[in-house]
Amino acid sequence: MNFQKFVHRSTKGIMLSIALIMIIPLVLWNVGGKSGSGQDVDDTVGTIFETVKISKREFNDQKLRAHPAYYWRMVKIYPRMAGRIPEPKNEDVLQIAKRNLVLLQEAKNNGIPKATKSEMQRKLQDIWFMFTGGRVPMTEQNEEMLAKTVFRATLSTFEAWIEDLVVIEKLLGLMSGAEFADYDKIYDRLMGEQQSVRVTFAGFDPAEFVRELKPPRTEEIAKQYEANKSRYRTPEKARIEYLMADVDEIKKKAPEPTEAQLKQYYEEHKIEFQKTIEHKHGPGEEHKDEEKPAPPEYKSLSEVQAEIPEKWKRKWAEENAFPVIDGASKELGDIFVANQSKYPDNIFGELKNKYSGQKGIELTHDVTPLFDSRRLEEIEKIVGSNSGLGSWAFDPKNKAGDISMSVQTSKGKVLFKLLDKKAGEENPGVTLQNRELIVKELQKEQLRKRVQLQASTVVDEIKAHGMAATRLKYPVEWRSTRYFKTDFNGDPGIEDRALGGAIRSRVAQGKMKAGEAMVLQGSTMGREKQDWSYVLYVDDVVSSPPDDLEAKFQETRREMDGAVREQYQENYANQMVFRANIRGLESKDGGKAEPPPVPHDDDN
Repeated sequence: MNFQKFVHRSTKGIMLSIALIMIIPLVLWNVGGKSGSGQDVDDTVGTIFETVKISKREFNDQKLRAHPAYYWRMVKIYPRMAGRIPEPKNEDVLQIAKRNLVLLQEAKNNGIPKATKSEMQRKLQDIWFMFTGGRVPMTEQNEEMLAKTVFRATLSTFEAWIEDLVVIEKLLGLMSGAEFADYDKIYDRLMGEQQSVRVTFAGFDPAEFVRELKPPRTEEIAKQYEANKSRYRTPEKARIEYLMADVDEIKKKAPEPTEAQLKQYYEEHKIEFQKTIEHKHGPGEEHKDEEKPAPPEYKSLSEVQAEIPEKWKRKWAEENAFPVIDGASKELGDIFVANQSKYPDNIFGELKNKYSGQKGIELTHDVTPLFDSRRLEEIEKIVGSNSGLGSWAFDPKNKAGDISMSVQTSKGKVLFKLLDKKAGEENPGVTLQNRELIVKELQKEQLRKRVQLQASTVVDEIKAHGMAATRLKYPVEWRSTRYFKTDFNGDPGIEDRALGGAIRSRVAQGKMKAGEAMVLQGSTMGREKQDWSYVLYVDDVVSSPPDDLEAKFQETRREMDGAVREQYQENYANQMVFRANIRGLESKDGGKAEPPPVPHDDDN
């Protein structure tokens, strides 16, 4: 073998290895179209502003940040829904992601730098303050909790969104730095809020029209029953045995109080004898929260001397009788345990015999007639009001033989035993009891409509002939409020607080002018006078500037400026997105946005 062939054969393997080592990376480099640094890969998924390319990673990052952006927008609208707002739709996520890409690029074009750590911290503190009012300090743990529970994002995505938010708000702030609110509108709003009114009113009581009632016809009764059968089913009934310390009866045996005892009762219960002092203002004067209430005044002992003995005797009866019934109640518990979770049939009779006579106290033991929830008022005439029988006796969990806890009613202290229950009937027909109920309902409706008609007639009369002529024609009890503001704190200054609040609310809603009249339904005032109707007449409307006019003006100006500026910013952003000529920014699956990863406790 000559030297040349030896060299050729020996170096063939070495050269092949060198070639593989050098060529393969070159081939891969050319195929990949990029260097090892990854900077030249063209993974563009769309463009904005014609030439600005958006990479797949950049777009996916913005879709993740769109979730906290969505929740932030919704929380500002519905603050009480924080943590319970439904997840965004796919199209919402895509829209927010595109919008933020455009605004961030516009900020870059305008030379707005990236957010600093201090700016991000301030924005985070603002967001935290909105949820806590500053009552809870901001910590790293609280920030992570906020990100997960309210914004449903990982901490890294949440912080990246805050960074973008700071930049976008800088951009929008530059584009709307001017003041927008019109001075005249500010003054109109201030003066509108400071209006004081005086109202003349009259009430129409259904009881005054009872003589005009007509008995319902048979066909009306039948029609009412057919339309409301479920209301007229025979209700469940119950019979109750009771053991009671009847204070009304026991106090008849109380001794007469001495002068010292009367004086002691007066001193210990002085609040019962406080005088009612009417808080008055002159015409055009409004009530101010900082006004100090007048010190309380009390009737003298000589003024209330006659009513104290009965009060003292009732107190004596309660102090002596209640421990007796409490002792019987405690023994009931011991008997129940000893008797294998049951009560003997005549347990109340046995307890009456055992405990009556202690301290001269006699307990009352009796049985009520069978009653339903509609006859509860009749039963409470026997055992006292606030008995709780309406819920206890008809509670499905309570069975015959069960005994209640001791209950303090208006007549004393009482124990109830459920003797039996009778189930109701679904469709009993027009029974005598149902007929009576239907007649009452139809007549009540007659009165309600009659009262409403009378009030409407009076309002029409005021509109046609004026208030003076109407007062002569309808000599009802006309009364007037004092001048009061129509805001939440306005006090019309009348004794009936429910009526005063309804008048203030109705006048404020109607934005009425002097000389106008309206009907106010009693149903807006609660159950006591829900069938009444009232006529309201606005005597006078006075506009007066607030005491702190300058401060109120600046506050109103900032508020109105903020509202207009916010709308301007929204319009600007929408126009910018429209002009950006967005192309190709859609997900591969037809526009569905990928949901963010579910945050875990170990997420960083």
